[in-house]
Amino acid sequence: MTKIKLGKYQHYKGNLYEVIGEGRHSETTEEMVVYKALYESEFGKNGIGIRPKKMFFENVVVEGMEVPRFRKVETKKNTAENFEAHLAFLKEIEKLKQVERAILTSSLQRYENSAEHSWHVALFLLVFQHEFPDANLLKMLKMILIHDLVEIYAGDTPAFDMARKGNQKEREQIAAEKLYALLPSSLHEEFWALKEEFELQETPESKIARSCDNLQAMLQSILSKGITLRTNKITAAWVENYHKPYNEHHPVCKLLYEKLLSEIKEKKLSWEG
Repeated sequence: MTKIKLGKYQHYKGNLYEVIGEGRHSETTEEMVVYKALYESEFGKNGIGIRPKKMFFENVVVEGMEVPRFRKVETKKNTAENFEAHLAFLKEIEKLKQVERAILTSSLQRYENSAEHSWHVALFLLVFQHEFPDANLLKMLKMILIHDLVEIYAGDTPAFDMARKGNQKEREQIAAEKLYALLPSSLHEEFWALKEEFELQETPESKIARSCDNLQAMLQSILSKGITLRTNKITAAWVENYHKPYNEHHPVCKLLYEKLLSEIKEKKLSWEG
């Protein structure tokens, strides 16, 4: 079998690995690949894995298309080539401005788009940054600006839309793979790691960023007079039960959640049946 090249590889599900060697099973003599995870895997950061070489090189079927299980990630050393990749990515993510969310702007004339939502969430964090002195502000801002980019291909999935939420994770995973493939490997690795951290909700930064994302939606419901809540028959109890878990981890987030919830209830912005 062909000798494997050392270096970075991307699994078809998106995670990055570094092949550090190869060898043979001591009993069966089967050729094996030795690699380490370049993300916080179930084995920890830089966890070491071993896989049969035949399996490493095989193709898998994803949504009816045959793709490599692992593909080599070539590092672009030419600055001009990197700039081309950066610009291609920036051109593509402009499409986030075209993704409509399910909630109106304060003008009540049009729906908020996902780029506007991300901007507003980032400002949430900047305004309240001094309430989170022990958290990494730059990392949180990156998470906020990155995590909704997948909606360019996957679309926005409202929290109350149970039909679309059923396959949301799969749709967004495929979207991330497609979008991040435009980036040079170093940025690809960073963006993927930030996306994973945000989704896992295990670090203080990811929890704060998710709270800001959540609180902005509550604020937007107030600014848009609760039209989306009433149109979709969303009760105050649903609003309370859905948003509460995302804001209990920090006293400031909890206080902001309670203030916004109180305003929604007092102004009777939700559906009352």
